[in-house]
Amino acid sequence: MDEVIVKGKSKSVKIYEPLETTSENEQLKETYEEAFTLYQRGDFKEAMKIWKTLDQDKTSQMMMERISELKGKEKWNGVWEWKEK
Repeated sequence: MDEVIVKGKSKSVKIYEPLETTSENEQLKETYEEAFTLYQRGDFKEAMKIWKTLDQDKTSQMMMERISELKGKEKWNGVWEWKEK
């Protein structure tokens, strides 16, 4: 679902979201992971296109909001850094 560095730490951690095993959730997972790979590479435009197709998914909505904060950021290593606890 995400990879972040929390405030006060230097090592990133991966965050997962448990999903019930259904064909709908499997498709959601595959589509989300495709967008997330693009996001981590810094291809925000393409990631946004994919996440927009998941408009009912709250995590995808959060990631689209995050991209708007990242636009113009010079250095991007694919890991979100939380500035607040």
